[in-house]
Order: sequence, then structure tokens, then C-alpha cells
Amino acid sequence: MGKLRFLVEDMFTCAKLLTGSLALWLIALAAPPGARSEDWPDRIRALAAAGKLADAMQVVEQWKAAEPGDFEARAWHARVEAWQGHMREAEQESRLLLQDQPGEPDLLVGLAGVLNAQKQYAKALEAALAS
Repeated sequence: MGKLRFLVEDMFTCAKLLTGSLALWLIALAAPPGARSEDWPDRIRALAAAGKLADAMQVVEQWKAAEPGDFEARAWHARVEAWQGHMREAEQESRLLLQDQPGEPDLLVGLAGVLNAQKQYAKALEAALAS
């Protein structure tokens, strides 16, 4: 149990460092109206970097409406839910996405972070190790 606690604490420390450095690596590029689908993530990143998470979620919702069923749009929805602190919703969305693409590393890492934030450390570690 001591090794598990150390791994969980180490993972939590890494998550805190990643969260703290998030603003440093986000690309702050805004896309014009009528943006191509590959521009959606850039718009979301720029809004998130500016601390405008509600606006970022609106862009995600627009993307999902423009491209219903788009896997990447759904993944961004889960990500922004987590950034907004809506961990249960982020967990639900992540698990649904993992049904479509089991073992997808980005989703598993995201799910691990969400579970960690909910203090479900053993499940977080399991998701992280599966990635």
C-alpha cells in the first residue's frame, strides 16, 4: 500500500505541475468566423488561455453542432468540462468516449486527472497506467 500511496501522490504532484504550466503551452490563436474544423481547437485553447472557459465551452458546443458526432469535438467537451471543474460530467463524457476508442491514451490521461480531482486515487492510477 505504501508504494501505491507514493505513486498516487507523485501523480497528483505531476497533475498540479501540468495544470500550473497549462497557460504556458496553450496556443493563443483566434480563428475567424467560418473557421475550418482544424481551427476549432486553436480557438478553444486561446479562450482557455485567456481564462474564458465559458466562452471556450460555447465554441465546443458550436463545433459539436456543426459536426455532430465528431470524436475530437466530444473529447474537447470533456476536457473543457474538467477545466471548468465539472468533474462528474467530464468523467461521464470520457468514459463514453473510451467506449468508442478503448485505450486511447489522451482520454485515459484526462480521465486519470478527473478521477484524481475527485480523490478516486486508485481508479486514477489505474487509468494512468492503462494509458
